[in-house]
Amino acid sequence: MEIETAVRSRLPLVVIVINNNGIYFGLDAAEYERLEAQGTLPTTALLPDIRYELVAQACGARGLLATTPEELGKAVDSAMEHDGVTLINCLIRPGGYQKLDFAWMAK
Repeated sequence: MEIETAVRSRLPLVVIVINNNGIYFGLDAAEYERLEAQGTLPTTALLPDIRYELVAQACGARGLLATTPEELGKAVDSAMEHDGVTLINCLIRPGGYQKLDFAWMAK
């Protein structure tokens, strides 16, 4: 895993995981459970609110959790002062089945 390699290499690295419970768009816990029970869980769904900061800690990195903009700001400040690897798991609201819309798509 890349985090373990960075820790072993003693890199001053900050990783921010923007965690929406999925790839592209995620599902909230209730929607995840409903679709899992129906057997129709999309392959892009990830477990709700997975604790990536704890995975980083298991690899020897510093792991921080942010659930608000204020917590994210404090976590980034703290990470920038740390001389090593810090992973910030930033939980955001899942997008559900919204249509993805990026600026490059309008060109």
